[in-house]
Amino acid sequence: MQGTGSEAFEHLYRALVEFHALFIDGSLKATGFFIIALGWLLTSKDAHAFFVANPRMRRVAALGVLLPALAFVVLCSRLMVVMRLLDRELRALNYFPRTYYEHYVLQMPYAIALMILGISPCMIIVFLLLRRA
Repeated sequence: MQGTGSEAFEHLYRALVEFHALFIDGSLKATGFFIIALGWLLTSKDAHAFFVANPRMRRVAALGVLLPALAFVVLCSRLMVVMRLLDRELRALNYFPRTYYEHYVLQMPYAIALMILGISPCMIIVFLLLRRA
């Protein structure tokens, strides 16, 4: 059974709005998490003493920070692809003018800025963990 144009538009539009919110929310949460981890690393005397005494654990911790950062970049990239596909489908449907929903399609520079915002604290953490104590 084929849906109407309005049903298809509503479905695609709702998905685009949800992916947009997920991208922004995820970026800000990742940034917050890494900033908290960075603050802990910079202020905890116990953490400093532990990493000085266990050089191998610094590398393990750095890997433990890099893997979620990599997953974050992969997830953001996937969300961008999905949003672009939804935009393409909405344009093909031609039910409403693109100006109605285009602000939900993240532009690449904005998406890259959010990804950099999310992984910058992570890179600082890795640098601090891997530098010589």
